[in-house]
Amino acid sequence: MRRTSLAILIFALISCAPVATLPVPPVPTATPPASPQNSTVATPQPTEVSVEAAIQATLDQHAEAWNTGDIALLEQTIDPQSGAFRRLVKGRFESFQEGAFSEFAAFSYTLDRVTTREHGFVQARVRGDGGVLGWTFREVEGRWLLSEPSEQQVGERVVSKSEHFTFQTYPWADAVNGEIKTLMEEARAEVIEKLGREPDRQALITILPAFAVGPLQGSGLVASYDRSARKVGPDRIMIYAPDTYAFGAYDAQASWQPSLRQTLVHEYTHLVHNRSFTPIVRVPLWMTEGIAEFVAEGSRFYEVRLAVEQDRIIPLIDPATSDPLLVQDLQHMGALDRDTSLAYGLSYSLVAYIVENHGGLAGFWKLAEAYDARQKLPDALTDAFGVTYDEFDAGWRAWLREQYLP
Repeated sequence: MRRTSLAILIFALISCAPVATLPVPPVPTATPPASPQNSTVATPQPTEVSVEAAIQATLDQHAEAWNTGDIALLEQTIDPQSGAFRRLVKGRFESFQEGAFSEFAAFSYTLDRVTTREHGFVQARVRGDGGVLGWTFREVEGRWLLSEPSEQQVGERVVSKSEHFTFQTYPWADAVNGEIKTLMEEARAEVIEKLGREPDRQALITILPAFAVGPLQGSGLVASYDRSARKVGPDRIMIYAPDTYAFGAYDAQASWQPSLRQTLVHEYTHLVHNRSFTPIVRVPLWMTEGIAEFVAEGSRFYEVRLAVEQDRIIPLIDPATSDPLLVQDLQHMGALDRDTSLAYGLSYSLVAYIVENHGGLAGFWKLAEAYDARQKLPDALTDAFGVTYDEFDAGWRAWLREQYLP
């Protein structure tokens, strides 16, 4: 699985002074003046300018909510009828507010343009979070609020096949479906070239044009890989399409394609890892996510750098507790209750450190095999590299300072 990254945002926080929240302009109304009972007065239709002004007002309010941690204000910017989508937005908001970087919040959103979509929705191109976002809005009682289409509104599922994949998608994503299929083939070729292994099974690729269609487990996810439990049958990769709230920000100059390709490389690495190397269920999450981020070159550099500067490195093994329900470390990465994006960046760094100092990618797979056999990290480190856990941890932390501090 791959989680949305704070890297672009962290870069913006490091490189720029905080942006002041813009004053919220009044939301235009379309209420006709009082008229005699028998006269006929047409209700004015909202103009493009008035719609854009209303969306900008919502964006300003949304930014203020993130900057101040005001969840009640956040809820006022979301369509009250979009239950699943509301959970997504609130989940990401709460995760950020509980994390290590909330004190640096300096969100600001500026509307670039809008495009009319079906069912009364408009697609907005928004500048914010250090990049570009594709968010959908709908008019609710005179206000234009963040929203997404329902499962019924995205259209009937469409299935197509290629040599390596079966694709499931929806008419709502027709503008990007073809390009996503091409990127998936390119990602497959890249992973096979880097890892030197080709899996012997197809993959089912599901493109999600809205959160309500098939919400992934966890509000922070951009994509996920699911291993098939059957001996015969495809593994599944689920990805959110561009121009969805779940997809997150992408670079304004490069557009969404490089960001999505990186995500597809990450997810297909999981498939190759699981089918051609040590099964992913036999190693800790930091190994599976770390190798996927490493192959995808997803270092989350600025996020990790800030953590190193602030001495907020998530420990590999937390010495304070052994309770798997309470422990907050990378060895129990799935149990983290905050800073999961940072955990992905640190997992990348662990794999990069191993590759650089303990025998390349072959060294990583050697450690994975040792862990599969021993199921204890200190024992696996000794078997694979001839070092103690303390020696490995000290070396990794020193390497972090060398690589990430200016």
